[in-house]
Amino acid sequence: MSQAPTYRRDIDGLRALAVAAIVAFHAFPALVPGGFVGVDVFFVISGFLITRIIADQRDAGRFHWGGFYLRRARRILPALILVALATAAAAAMIELPRQLQASGGAMAASAIFATNLLFALGQGYFAPGPQLNPFLHLWSLGVEEQFYLLWPALVAALSWGAIRRARPWLALTLLAASLAFAQLLLAQGAATWSFFSLPSRAWEFLAGGVLSLGAVRPPGPRAAAGASVAGLALVVGSIFLLRDSTPFPGLAAAPACLGTALLLWSGDGQAPATARLLGAGPAVALGRVSYSVYLWHWPLLVLAADAVQGPLRPVARLALVLAALGLAALSWRFVEQPWRRGSMDRPSVRIAAYGAASLGVLAVGAALFLTHGLPGRLSPAARAAADIETQDVNPQRHVCFDHPGPIASAGCRFGAAPDA
Repeated sequence: MSQAPTYRRDIDGLRALAVAAIVAFHAFPALVPGGFVGVDVFFVISGFLITRIIADQRDAGRFHWGGFYLRRARRILPALILVALATAAAAAMIELPRQLQASGGAMAASAIFATNLLFALGQGYFAPGPQLNPFLHLWSLGVEEQFYLLWPALVAALSWGAIRRARPWLALTLLAASLAFAQLLLAQGAATWSFFSLPSRAWEFLAGGVLSLGAVRPPGPRAAAGASVAGLALVVGSIFLLRDSTPFPGLAAAPACLGTALLLWSGDGQAPATARLLGAGPAVALGRVSYSVYLWHWPLLVLAADAVQGPLRPVARLALVLAALGLAALSWRFVEQPWRRGSMDRPSVRIAAYGAASLGVLAVGAALFLTHGLPGRLSPAARAAADIETQDVNPQRHVCFDHPGPIASAGCRFGAAPDA
């Protein structure tokens, strides 16, 4: 099998920018209102790197399905399993049964990379319910792994004989179709599905993938300098100018994705000033642990707020961010790195072992869900208080609050008459 693409420090720096935006948005949303586009930056980077690996190996006749998915499993699963189990243990000590049941469902879905579909069936990313779920952030892993179940086969199909030269343009056509679909969902009021579904997110991976397939030649020094500045401006501008009320991720996500693609393209064989800035030591260090930072930060913020039963003070949120960085450094050193090394012999057997470990996560999550959040762990007094959570519910909630579209006021008014 061919090796991974030549290491670029600026890509790790770009990862650092992405994860810093996400964590800042979750911890200090007023300061970084559009930090959620960090996920889109990650998607473009992923599409760029993984497509290059797949295409190079496919063109050289050395692509191996088992080897590809074994590398994915080693990259994703060890840290994910650790964080999922640690989060479940903490949630069992903090959350009331109804919320723990929801967390268990999301945990089980994360084991099969279907968290995005679970939340697509709910109220959406920015709705209050999902915002209380410590597994919400794993929706992005669901989208990514679903994409890589399909993309290698599509690259193989696009690499066939006569159409190989048109491969970048066929990929670009898929990109345009996915983006149009995302915008169509937004126009039809299906913002939740646009946010969480693979068909409406695939174009972001393809934005990086078309570069790896040779849609654009590597830049010269002047073009690289201009593209890098424009790219960084588009990404940073999106981080600070977008809001969670912005219809997303259709055309509103395009500037951040285009900016990321420009930064990736500008560093291909060149070293503009922006690439040198992104390749600075601290940025590279954060970029290397960015996956673990992403995994740890959200459960810490959510469970801490649940434990204190109120908004966290800024100093507490900062402390939790620092704790996430510390845990990320440890899990990167002692979990991510050791598990990424190892023999590639009999990949199917090794993948099965990772699958068995994932089934353990699924089993724990399913147990929390099917037992309705383990109410037996609470004292009788605490259980009686927790019962209010499930019993004191507006009988018209589904009609008046959870309905996805416009509703008539009839049936949603309680109490005095309108003219009282």
